[in-house]
Amino acid sequence: MNKQSFHPEGLFPTKDYGFSHVVSVKANKLIFCSGQAAQDANGQVIGKGDFGVQLRKSMENIKLALEEAGSCMEDICRLKLYIVNLDSEKMSIISEEMTAAFERDALPANTLIGVQALADPDLLIEIEVTAAVM
Repeated sequence: MNKQSFHPEGLFPTKDYGFSHVVSVKANKLIFCSGQAAQDANGQVIGKGDFGVQLRKSMENIKLALEEAGSCMEDICRLKLYIVNLDSEKMSIISEEMTAAFERDALPANTLIGVQALADPDLLIEIEVTAAVM
């Protein structure tokens, strides 16, 4: 895929936080993935009360969804994270997981949104993605 991440001069450096300010993509197919959360195949919440576990399970669910559509994690160009009670500890966990999940020079664009609650009161995070396939 022809995907390029940009970190414009004059904007704060983002590579250490696991995202890019801008992503440019030349693609043949776009994939829009509904918000994925830490739920198993039966809809049961995984990792109740543990933000890190829920983040990792949400990313696993994204991987499964993308694979079904003929894509993969490397094709992700944009993420939107909805986080219940967003705070600095959760931001740190997100940065750690995103820098581990993506190549440093191919980080997706990313928006973090603090919310009061999600569809299930036990969910702490939900993630939407847009992927582009060559």
